[in-house]
Amino acid sequence: MITSIAAMSMNMHAAKLQQSVDIAMMKETMDQQTMAMEQLVQVISNATLGGNIDTYA
Repeated sequence: MITSIAAMSMNMHAAKLQQSVDIAMMKETMDQQTMAMEQLVQVISNATLGGNIDTYA
């Protein structure tokens, strides 16, 4: 009985740890995507293409 409770506790701790790692990785990915988007917007806003951007190219 006690070993099963301990095992469940360990499994719960492992699941919480995995969830924390997954959330941290998602946050890092979102931060990287945000930075990439900001850089893309900056490049587009600095473009001197005469006002026309060929989005089909």
